[in-house]
Amino acid sequence: MHYRLTALTAAVALSAAVACTGDGTPATKTAVRPDSSSGEVAQYALMKNRIGWLTDSNIVALATQVNGDATEIARLETQTFTKEPFRLVATQILRDHDRLKFAIDSLASLRHVPSQMPAVAPEMKAPYDSMLATQAGLSVADREAQFIQMVLKTHAKSLLDFGALAGNASDPDLKALLGSRAVLMEQTHIAQAQMLAAAIAHADSAKQDSARTSGRGGRR
Repeated sequence: MHYRLTALTAAVALSAAVACTGDGTPATKTAVRPDSSSGEVAQYALMKNRIGWLTDSNIVALATQVNGDATEIARLETQTFTKEPFRLVATQILRDHDRLKFAIDSLASLRHVPSQMPAVAPEMKAPYDSMLATQAGLSVADREAQFIQMVLKTHAKSLLDFGALAGNASDPDLKALLGSRAVLMEQTHIAQAQMLAAAIAHADSAKQDSARTSGRGGRR
């Protein structure tokens, strides 16, 4: 019962993801437009003051880095797993990020914007490396017990980073790619993880209720 419910929820979540990003474009035309003066990009405003500015070449390099770092928890799950719903969600995350990488590379090539990593890149990468190291150091059972929360935490960070990078991009297409498509993708991944967590909690609750009912029947 537990696995049927979680597998069903994963399938629903994956269907939602395909509807949003499966053809390489968002399902909605409403773009999320980060404001470069908002709290979402405050950290990047400070970076610009410290290092001068972030060029579009810097944005391309950082967006590629964020896109890769946000997949590592999911990649680890596909390598060693015991729960099929988790593998399905992790696999979809990898596919969506691969599509985004292709889109970033294509746009950079079309606009003749070479990737150039700024000095701030290691500082930006460090939180992702820390989360991956924490997860990699656990047993498979403990890792899967924390998988959903780690997906939520990682993608909350990448959602913030993509929005911030979009707010600093000069090229309008690069700004739209990160501020609309990338942000929507990460919102979808967060929604997938939340749906799966809710299904697991519901299945566990139903299992406990069934056990309590059976126990009362046995005592009678």
